[in-house]
Amino acid sequence: MLMGIWALVPWLDRRASREQASPAFTDLGVAAILFIGLLTLKAWDIGGGAAAQPDVRAVARACALWTLVAGFAATVLRFAFLRHTWFVFTGAVLLQAALHGFAGFSYLGASAIGALTAATGVVLSRDRSTLAGKPP
Repeated sequence: MLMGIWALVPWLDRRASREQASPAFTDLGVAAILFIGLLTLKAWDIGGGAAAQPDVRAVARACALWTLVAGFAATVLRFAFLRHTWFVFTGAVLLQAALHGFAGFSYLGASAIGALTAATGVVLSRDRSTLAGKPP
């Protein structure tokens, strides 16, 4: 399914064909990298200890910490140097990581809340100037 979504991006991102910035698609790409990074870290069981069976809560916390640090760093760099102002998808991934890693939500529950937050953010930011990356 993910490959299908990525295959549609060139047709959905009409601004790219006109050599214009696409803040929403840039944010989607950054969010995807962060999310795949989170899943990779979880697969490696980082922070779970040296036991035969790693502590899943410790793994979730360690992975969330790394993801939040990387996400905040990417967001600050994007804002400071690239003047990006659209962070809905990145925020949803960071929320999912924080809820799962620190608040103890299940992975799927935190993912559902993150997805609902992203959908709400997209609907509420339908203002074209915001989507174009211009400050409100």
